[in-house]
Amino acid sequence: PDTTSDDIAPEIGTPPLGPHIAPIGAEDLTFATGPYVMHSTQTTVSLAWETEAAGDTRLEYGADATYGMEATRPEGTLHRIALTDLKPSTLYHYRACTADACTADLTFVTAPLPGQPFRFVVYGDSRSDPPQHRAVVDTIIESMPSLVLHTGDIVEHGAERDQYRTMHFDPTRQLGHHVPIYVAIGNHEWKDLDSDVQNFRDYLVYPKDAAAPHPGLNYTVTYGDAFFLVMD
Repeated sequence: PDTTSDDIAPEIGTPPLGPHIAPIGAEDLTFATGPYVMHSTQTTVSLAWETEAAGDTRLEYGADATYGMEATRPEGTLHRIALTDLKPSTLYHYRACTADACTADLTFVTAPLPGQPFRFVVYGDSRSDPPQHRAVVDTIIESMPSLVLHTGDIVEHGAERDQYRTMHFDPTRQLGHHVPIYVAIGNHEWKDLDSDVQNFRDYLVYPKDAAAPHPGLNYTVTYGDAFFLVMD
């Protein structure tokens, strides 16, 4: 948590360039959380956001800020949309809308093709100190990653739903608009054991393998030439 961008910037080097590198713009404060990118493949992307009051779920997206395509889901306060039939290694513009509120123009990038270089970041145990977490995220943003993996313990007590917002989604808001963040569930999330970590499952939806123990908590991700195993 004491690491600053000045400490590690000389070691970062020049990031790989290509259409699969997402430009990270300013954070959008329209909704209580998000919108944030979850699972991302070469042809699909899942996004979510949360609102204080229930409303419809609409996501406009396309090759530029005129969008041209729209996906909708039923009303609620936790909004999740999975986009399909996308092009690999491609930058998309999007904005999330609920009722009369819409975000600014945001972007995400689909996963790279085999052979295309990309940068990823791994960090963890970010609970309990949101300002320091935000400082770490600012450094991550400077490194221009294509995806981020978190090793767990994003909250102090998994049964406290508000902690997901204050300890994880607020500090990662700017990064999460554009880059998928994969979280490995930690022991602090499991303090919601009585509900089978429902808060984690509500907020973070990852690939599910019915043959794996705790589907959605143990999962794999293929991204470009890399294969990641994320385990409880």
